[in-house]
Amino acid sequence: MCDIWNSASACGAVRNPSITPGPVTQPVPAPAAPAAEPAVVASQPADDDENTVLIKSPMVGTFYSKANPEAAEAFVKVGDHVASDTTVCIIEAMKVFNEIPAEVTGRIIAVLVENEEAVEFGKPLFKVDTSK
Repeated sequence: MCDIWNSASACGAVRNPSITPGPVTQPVPAPAAPAAEPAVVASQPADDDENTVLIKSPMVGTFYSKANPEAAEAFVKVGDHVASDTTVCIIEAMKVFNEIPAEVTGRIIAVLVENEEAVEFGKPLFKVDTSK
């Protein structure tokens, strides 16, 4: 006697010919990841001239130019002089607000991102003229 515990072939039942398993495909390997950049992105010279340095994002997150939404002033603006320990912005990553120091001494000549903009690791944030 056939029941649900016996296989269909043991019971002599015919399988439904309209249901056939599809072809078996092998998974395609993902392309190799590009070489990782250093964990800490130091300020690097910009293409403008030898005295222009870029301050780059050390992490992925959200860029904030002010300490809080109600703050009237941004941490820095074009024309401000910064020292290596001057906080230039905050980057929020996973609900942690990280103060980003300039790590260079000079004058801000360009702000390259907007407030609350998403930034990637290594994205240029500011241009600094180190000759001033």
